[in-house]
Amino acid sequence: MSVTCPECGAAVAVPAGFMVAACACGERVRTNSDGVSSHAGLDPYDILGVSPDASADEIRRAYRRRARETHPDHGGNPDEFQAVQMAWEVLRDGGTNRARRRQTGSIGVPDVVGINAVSAISRLREAGLLPVIAMTRVDAMSPLIGIVVATTPSPGQPRPHNGAVQIVVALSDPAALRQRLIDSGRQAAKDLRSGFGTAWRERQPPSADSAHAATAFGQRLGYTTLAAARGTFDAVRLGAYAAVVGVIMAAAVVIGVIRPAAGLVVLLTGLAIIAIVWVRGQRRRRDRRERGGLL
Repeated sequence: MSVTCPECGAAVAVPAGFMVAACACGERVRTNSDGVSSHAGLDPYDILGVSPDASADEIRRAYRRRARETHPDHGGNPDEFQAVQMAWEVLRDGGTNRARRRQTGSIGVPDVVGINAVSAISRLREAGLLPVIAMTRVDAMSPLIGIVVATTPSPGQPRPHNGAVQIVVALSDPAALRQRLIDSGRQAAKDLRSGFGTAWRERQPPSADSAHAATAFGQRLGYTTLAAARGTFDAVRLGAYAAVVGVIMAAAVVIGVIRPAAGLVVLLTGLAIIAIVWVRGQRRRRDRRERGGLL
């Protein structure tokens, strides 16, 4: 199908499934044809390397990690970086977005064709809709790269019952990008789990020259969890010793009212036993921790 460019009057061919095309003069032309297409979707959870049941904090941490890894200033690929941004826009604040979808059930599909994909996702979310990312291939020099070229349903159409709207984003090599994103996201998740397991087994914080950011993050997370567990057990143990000392002192006072000498003996003997037990316990715990024991 072709559409006349309003700027120069040339006939511009619009690819099948597209709702926008670029004229040679630089003007974008629109068509009102349906944007229904069979473009393969891209799972935002795969892009960030998290599971669908991940918490909001896990999604936020994964986004920050993937944004650092794919940022062009750090040697990353611009297409990958934009995909990470799109995934974050889809997944952030999911609970609030679901509530908003229930409140705005009568709103039609907004017109986001022809704008940047990240902005389009934000606009759909503000309307209470759930963006679903899909990608299609265009020429590497096309001015449509990174732009939404179609939506399903089309703009202005009644919103679907589940609130999901597919946006088709133009990229130069979506198939390779899709696989690269999925592989790197999964590898980041593996590195995170590996780092956590290493810190838990070896009881050591990450070294300053850790090779992989995700591995180092997992080690920091594992060591922090380990330190918190040790601190909790130490606090409970200290509380138990304090309670026993309190009982001994109370018993010494009661006995001392009747027999002062006996009360003093009870107090000194009890405190001596507690001190011996405490010192021996500290020594055993130190030896266990040097061998890698948790407690």
